[in-house]
Amino acid sequence: MSGEKVRARLYVADDLGEGAAIVLAAGQVHYLRAVMRAEPGEAVALFNGRAGAWLAVIETLSKSGCRLAVGRQLRTQVREPDLWLLFAPVKGARI
Repeated sequence: MSGEKVRARLYVADDLGEGAAIVLAAGQVHYLRAVMRAEPGEAVALFNGRAGAWLAVIETLSKSGCRLAVGRQLRTQVREPDLWLLFAPVKGARI
C-alpha cells in the first residue's frame, strides 16, 4: 500500500478491477460515514476473496449511499492450501 493512507478495508461481493465503480451496501455506508468518519477523496482497500486487494477512492458519500472508483491492485489473491482434518472416532463404551 505504498504511500496512500488507506482509511478502511472492506469486503465487497462485486467483481474488482481497474476502472470499476462499486456501490456499497447500507451497512458499509454507515461504517464509512459514522464510524470511520471518511470523506470523499479518501482511499479505501477493497477485497472480494477472488481478485486480491484493490485500492479505491471514495467518489461520493452520503447517508443514502457511497460510490467508490477502483484504481490499482494492492495485492494478488493467494490461494490457500487445502486443509485436511483426520480423526479416528473413539470406540464407545460396551453395553
